[in-house]
Amino acid sequence: MQVTFTIPGNHLDPERGNPIPYVRTTQRQKFKDERYLRYAGWKKYVQDIALVRATNKCTLHDLCANFRKQKIRLDCMIYFGSQNHGDPENVRKGIQDSLFKQDKYVMGSVDFDYDRECPRVEVMIRDETQGLDTG
Repeated sequence: MQVTFTIPGNHLDPERGNPIPYVRTTQRQKFKDERYLRYAGWKKYVQDIALVRATNKCTLHDLCANFRKQKIRLDCMIYFGSQNHGDPENVRKGIQDSLFKQDKYVMGSVDFDYDRECPRVEVMIRDETQGLDTG
């Protein structure tokens, strides 16, 4: 099973914005920290884009819901619009955080380049196993 989709820009600027990296926070910061609020908006944007643009919506739901223990591969190719951007691995982690409630079995890779005209993240999610032997 495989799902692909592209996330354009970010929720604040879909045409020119760079993707938002993962932000680690405490419960208290969730209500006050502007960086977290920006990140929360990004996570919602990623979820909405995935649901609308995914090549296979049923598979996306199955993979992200983690109904069974399985290895999931999340690969991201990031095209930043400028040199001023977050850590690419933290961008991938943010996408992983927004799509998977339980990301214990999620692995993957990240690569990046620059595209001033069309910043985006190309995402590919696939099932790596037919189930893990947890015996």
